[in-house]
Amino acid sequence: MATTEELKTQLAAQIEQGRGFEAEQTAKTLGADASPVLTRFLQHKSADTRRIAMETAGQNANPGNCRVIILFLDDPDPEICDLATALLGKCTYPPLLPDLVQSSKKHPEPAIRGPLVLQIGIVGGKTEIPLLQSYYPTTKESRLHRDLDLALARLGEEGACNRLIGRIEDPDAGTRYQALQDCIYVRDKSLVKHFGPALKDYRVVVRVSIPENPVPKDARMCDLAVMVMANLGHPLSYPGEPLQPRLELHLEEARKAVEAMNRQ
Repeated sequence: MATTEELKTQLAAQIEQGRGFEAEQTAKTLGADASPVLTRFLQHKSADTRRIAMETAGQNANPGNCRVIILFLDDPDPEICDLATALLGKCTYPPLLPDLVQSSKKHPEPAIRGPLVLQIGIVGGKTEIPLLQSYYPTTKESRLHRDLDLALARLGEEGACNRLIGRIEDPDAGTRYQALQDCIYVRDKSLVKHFGPALKDYRVVVRVSIPENPVPKDARMCDLAVMVMANLGHPLSYPGEPLQPRLELHLEEARKAVEAMNRQ
C-alpha cells in the first residue's frame, strides 16, 4: 500500500499529465493531505492544469480543499474563476469564515462577491453583519443586494428579515415565488407564519413531474409553500416534498398550521 508521500507524488503527476479522474480518486484517498499538493498548482502556467487541480479540490470537499477553491477565485483565467465561483457552495465549513471574508473584501465584482456573502451567511455569525451591510453602497447590482439580504436574514438581521417577509407577502407572483424559494436558504422556521397568502395563492408557477408520475403537471404557489414548509422541518401529516400539486385537504391542513402559529 502506498504511503502518504507516495500518494502525494502520484497526485501531482496525475494533475500534471491531465489525468483528472485518477487525480480525483487519489485525492479522495489522501483526504486532507491532498490540499498542500493542490495548492502548488495555483500558479501553474497551464490553465488546463490549474483547472484540473481545482476540479479535484471540488470533487473532494474538505476545509483544506475548499481553501484551494477560494484561492482560485483570483485566477487570471475567467473560466477558471467562474468554475471556482460555482464550487463555492461546497464551502460550508466554519473554519473557512476568515478565508471567505478576506476574499469577499478582495472581490467587489457582484458575480463573485454575491456567492461569497451567501457562504458567509451560512458559516458566519452576527459579528459579520456590519461587514455585509457595508457592501450595499458598493454596487447598484440588484442580484448582489438580494444575496446580501439573504445572508443577513440568515444571520438574523431584522431589516433583511423584514424585507424577505415583505417579498413573501407581495402579491406579485414572481416576487413571491422567489421569496418562498429563498426561505430554504435562510432556514428560519418562523417565516412560515407569513405563508398564509401564499397558501391561498392558486396561480401556476412551474411545471413539475415526479418519478411516481412522470407526466408534467402544474404546480401552484400554494404547492410551493407546502414544499418549503416541509423543507424547513414544519410537521405535516403527509410528505411535503417533492414539489407537486396538493389536494385541497392538504392545503387546508397547512393553512390551519400557519393560523395556529400566528395565535401563539
